[in-house]
Amino acid sequence: MTAVAACRTCASRPLENAGGNPFFAEEMVRELAQRGVLDGARGGYVCRADVADVNVPATVQATIGARIDRLDPPAKRTLSAAAVIGLRFRPDLLTSLGVEPVLDQLVQAELVDQVRFTPGAEYAFHHPLIRAVAYESQLKSDRSEWHRRLAAVIQAGDPSSVDENAALIAEHLEAAGEARDAYRWHMRAGHWSTRRDIAAARASWERARLIADALPDSDPDRTTLRIAPRAKLCGSAWRGVDASIDSLVDELRELCADAGDNASLAVSLTALALQHGNRGHYRESIRLATEMMAMLESVGDPTSTIGATTAVASIRHEAGHSADVLQWSQTVIDRASAGTAECDART
Repeated sequence: MTAVAACRTCASRPLENAGGNPFFAEEMVRELAQRGVLDGARGGYVCRADVADVNVPATVQATIGARIDRLDPPAKRTLSAAAVIGLRFRPDLLTSLGVEPVLDQLVQAELVDQVRFTPGAEYAFHHPLIRAVAYESQLKSDRSEWHRRLAAVIQAGDPSSVDENAALIAEHLEAAGEARDAYRWHMRAGHWSTRRDIAAARASWERARLIADALPDSDPDRTTLRIAPRAKLCGSAWRGVDASIDSLVDELRELCADAGDNASLAVSLTALALQHGNRGHYRESIRLATEMMAMLESVGDPTSTIGATTAVASIRHEAGHSADVLQWSQTVIDRASAGTAECDART
């Protein structure tokens, strides 16, 4: 076989396995070049080996994994830590994790690229799949430790940005297996996002709900932790979020009965009553509102009662129950006045 024919045959092996995927083809060429099967430089590689002896990885993941395995230990440690950080990362963050960044070798191997030079350097994985392979190839215990360290580094950063980064901290703690701490930070993230991005807030509460549901039955706080995110999801449903909360309220009925938490259930019933009212289901809306008001009477919380009564009055108004609107509106006025008098007495 001539040298030209051998080169063509050698080149056909990656193309066959790549199945038309250009990224896979590029990765296999890089892998073959690093193994010494191909000589030359990009755009001018020559196959010097016997084609029969050329083994090509069957998948792009295997190709990337083989390239990562050939890295020096410091470079591989840098890549592993960077994979936990995300698609983009800064050298100073790696240093904060206790990693001495070895980035030139990673750039030369085309595993990462420098995407910003000033005011500070920033790098990014050459392809999301490279980051995925670098992440998944680590031992779970090693990944968990990186996530735990990263959460601590972010918490120890600028105090003014901790709440803004609460969702990120929660994600790292969750990946580290720290369920209770992750739950707390997801709830904190939801609170911070409430007036900024309600969709993000609800996403945080949903993550907290899933964490609480996964806690063992033996956890003494499990019921309380399951109630809180559900109440938040129900209470925020009116804010332009087209999400039915009937099932959440059904779950809260059972959970709140076990915990004796009528306040959280009343909040959820108010939200469900408003949702039915907005959809024109006035009979069901009024039934729920009546149940909710009776429940709030047993709670004895003036602030919650005033807010809920105002919402219920609007439902009654839409349904044409003017007499009830006047009665409940007067209840709001009386309780607001009583609260003001109580505050004045304390001061």
